[in-house]
Order: sequence, then C-alpha cells, then structure tokens
Amino acid sequence: MDKSPHTMQKRLAQLVKEIPTLGMKQYPSTLKSISDLPGELQSPSITALLTDQTIQTIMTFPPQIQNMRYYVPRQALLFNKSGVVHVTASIWPDQGPQVTLIKCSSILYMRVRLLLLYGFLEVVAQESDSPIRIKMEFNTVAWEMLSQPLHRLLQTSLPTATVNAEIRANALAAQKAMDALSFKFNNGMRIYAFLPGEVLEELVFQPGVNRTREIWPFQFRKPITADTVVSMTSNFVVSLQEEPGTWYGWILTFIPRNKIIGMQSRPGGLYDELAVRLGKPGNSAEYRIPLRRDAIEAWRGRWIQQGGQWQTLLNETSDRSKMETPAG
Repeated sequence: MDKSPHTMQKRLAQLVKEIPTLGMKQYPSTLKSISDLPGELQSPSITALLTDQTIQTIMTFPPQIQNMRYYVPRQALLFNKSGVVHVTASIWPDQGPQVTLIKCSSILYMRVRLLLLYGFLEVVAQESDSPIRIKMEFNTVAWEMLSQPLHRLLQTSLPTATVNAEIRANALAAQKAMDALSFKFNNGMRIYAFLPGEVLEELVFQPGVNRTREIWPFQFRKPITADTVVSMTSNFVVSLQEEPGTWYGWILTFIPRNKIIGMQSRPGGLYDELAVRLGKPGNSAEYRIPLRRDAIEAWRGRWIQQGGQWQTLLNETSDRSKMETPAG
C-alpha cells in the first residue's frame, strides 16, 4: 500500500469523517476481556505479554480530533498486577497496532494533564538500555474510571511505608503548610495528590511568576511559571501545577522516591528548574519542574533533611539523561 505523505493526508481525512460525534461511542469504555477489543486493536503480542496474568481493567478510547487539528487513533490500556499494556491502532488497515508494555516496578514517573475535557497521560519507565514511554491523549470524562487503575499501578511495587515519630512530626508541619494553601490548591492536593496509605511529609508552594511587558498604552502579563506545589509523601515526590496561563486545569506528576538518584537546581533566564534525575547512572531520565530560586532552595533543604542526594549534574556530560521532559 502506498504510504506517501499525500496518501497519509488523504487517509487521515477519511478517518476524521468516521469519528463518532454522538452518543456513548465518543467516550471511553471498559471491556471484560481481550477478545472484546475492537478489530484494529487486536494483536497476538497482547496475549503473549499478558500470559498467565489476571487482567484487572481494560479501557478503550475511541478515535478523536484534538485541538481541532490532528487525528488521534483508537487506543486501549490493559492493566494487570504487574503493569500496563498500551495499544494504539494504526491508521493503515493492513498494519497491526503498536503495543507497549510498562512494568509497574520500572516506572520512573507518571504525568497527567487535565484541562477541561482534554487529558494527557505520560508514563516513563526504565528498560535495560534506555527509558521507554507511553503517551496518550484522552477525554477527561474517562478520568474517574482511569484514575483508580493508574493509582493501583503506582502502588503495586512500592514497599509499605513505615510511619515513625520523626515522620509524624514532619507530617504535622506539612499538613499545616497544606492547610495554608488556597482553597483550590488545598482541594487539589486532597483530591489528586494522595494515594491510599500515603502520608504527606514535606511541602513547598511557589506562586506563579509573570513577566510584564509594556506596549503603550497597555501592559501585558505573560506567565512564566505557574502556581506549583512540590510535595513528598511516604513513597513519592508529587508535583501539582496549574496549567500555565490559566486558572483551571492541573498538571499532576508522581515520581517514586526509590527511583530518584539525585536532584539539582538548574539556573535559567526567567526562572530556574528543579531537575530530578531518575533511574541509574548510564541509563537515566530527567524530569524538570520550573520554579523560582527561593522555592528550589526551600525544597533543597527539605530533600537533604530527608536523606536525599543533591548533586551537580551539569558537569556529568558523559552521562547525560537520555530523555529530558520539561513539565508543563
């Protein structure tokens, strides 16, 4: 089959016309078994990856148009006790779907963006030679169904947290800091940031940074960084950010603490970055959070107090991260 750019453009235009616009067909759904997957998501490799594994949840996501510009094919997520399989349909009828397996024990971070009806999920994991990732756009109508298996995925491989007297003391101070947050962020932390059994140990809040630009006779404010909470729970570093330039929507990131090999502050022009290095030397990824310098310094003190490593990474040119993902 001809798969030239011109043919691809025609194929995408054809697929757009087939996207359901009415009824439940435009929303995600759950299935009972692999055999119920739509034909374009069927693949022998799915069964091979899930051999002797009990499937806990199967969710399918219909094709859609995002931002009124581009086509997103049909997808599925299959969760079991050890991980998740992401399946993406091909736009070509003679080509099978793309299948990616991520084991819960190898997850480096999970990032979710929720903005009105637009949702974006990113999971980055560590393989033997380099990090891998799954990325998926979805209608946020699915979030209530999707959040539970995602939380279960994060929790599966983590040790049971031990709460001692020192942790209780830190938790009390962190709770007071959370209570002092705005109503929106206090609710956002309670609803999105805590997994069952997790205890809040540290919290730093950074108000957003704007740059004012004067063009006579007006002044314009351009958002540089958003209001952001960086917190530490029993097993995770969790960041909760507003969508830059808006007062609605969230960017939520879970980073397992046992995958963090170091942090540092990276100076920038209009803002600094908290760089979190994940994985292991020679096979690492990096997650960056835009923050003001004072917020990074406050977080640095809390991270070191908890026994975390703070190191200079800029000089380690021979062992740079193979995947750098700016938050937001």
